[in-house]
Amino acid sequence: RVHGGMFYLTDMRLSVCLCFFFASVIAYNLDRALEIAGPNAPEIVRARSLAVSDEEAECLEFLINNMPPNDLRNLTAGFIITNVRLALKARYANQWALDVPWDIFLNNVLPYANLAENRDFWRRPFNLKFAPLVENAKSIAEATLIMNRESWKIVDPPIIFVAAPPDELNQYSPFEVMNAHNASCTGLSIFLVDACRSVGIPARVAGVPHWNNPQCQSDADAACGNHDWVEVWADGGWTFVDQDTNNALNTSWFFPGSTQWQVPHNLNHSIYAASWNMTGAHFPMVWDWNNHDIPGVDVTTYYLNWPNKSVSESLKPNQRDTVAAFPQ
Repeated sequence: RVHGGMFYLTDMRLSVCLCFFFASVIAYNLDRALEIAGPNAPEIVRARSLAVSDEEAECLEFLINNMPPNDLRNLTAGFIITNVRLALKARYANQWALDVPWDIFLNNVLPYANLAENRDFWRRPFNLKFAPLVENAKSIAEATLIMNRESWKIVDPPIIFVAAPPDELNQYSPFEVMNAHNASCTGLSIFLVDACRSVGIPARVAGVPHWNNPQCQSDADAACGNHDWVEVWADGGWTFVDQDTNNALNTSWFFPGSTQWQVPHNLNHSIYAASWNMTGAHFPMVWDWNNHDIPGVDVTTYYLNWPNKSVSESLKPNQRDTVAAFPQ
C-alpha cells in the first residue's frame, strides 16, 4: 500500500517477510553450529531429523542454536533427542510443570547442562527417582522444597557439602557428586538444578565469583570466596534456594547480608545467573576464568532491590528479555 509517498506491506506480505527472515536466521544459526561441529556435524543433523513433533523440532533448534562448541563437537544424536523427549515428558507430568511458559521451559528445563561440567546422562535416572516425590505437589514452590529436602538421599550416605580449595572445584557434574557423596556449592547447585529440571521445575545456577564484603582485604580472604546457589521459576518469577542448607525459598546465610555489597556490571563482584540462550555476556567461573562459553546475565540489581519478592517482580514485562531466562 502507498500512503503519503511511503510504501507499506500488507499484513500478509509482512507475515511472509517475517517468516523468511526467521527462517534465514535459523538457517544461519544451524550453518554456524554445523561448521563448529566439524566431523561431528552428521550427529547434529541426525538429531534434528529425529524430531517427530513440532515441539521436539523447536526444542532441538533451541538446544543446537545455543549449544557450546564442545558439545557440538562431541554429543551424539541419541543423547540430544533423548534429553528432549524426557524434558517434554516431565513437562506433561504435572499441571504446574505444564503451566510454565514455553520460553522459560526452553531455557531452564530443557538444557542437559548448566556450566562446563561433564555431560552426564542424568535425566532418565533422576526422573525415575524424583518424579514420584513431587507427583502430589500443588505448585513449583512446593515441589522445589521437596527436591531440596529429598534429592540428596539418592545415594547412601546422602550427599553433603564439602568445601573446595579457594577458586577451585571438587565434584562438578551430577554423577561425580553422587559418586563422591559430596561437593562444594557449585557441584551441589548443578546437582539440584538438574534434579529440579528432571521433574519439570525451571531452575538455573546463580552465583558470585567473589563476595565484596567490606571486611575483606582481598579476594583471597576466606569470607570473599565464590558461592553458587539455585534459582527456580515459581509463582511467576525467579526465587532462590540455597541448596541443602535451609529448606525455604528466598532465605539464606548470604541474603540479604553478603548480597548487599555486590556491584552491578563489575563481573568479579557481581551476581550472575547462567543461561542456555545466548545473552551477549558470559557466566564468570572463577575456577575457569578464561572460559567464556557459558552465557549469563548480571542479576545483581534484582538482589539489591529485593527483599521479600522474587527476582523478577521489579521488572516490567518488556524488561524481562534482559534477564537470563526471562523469558528466554
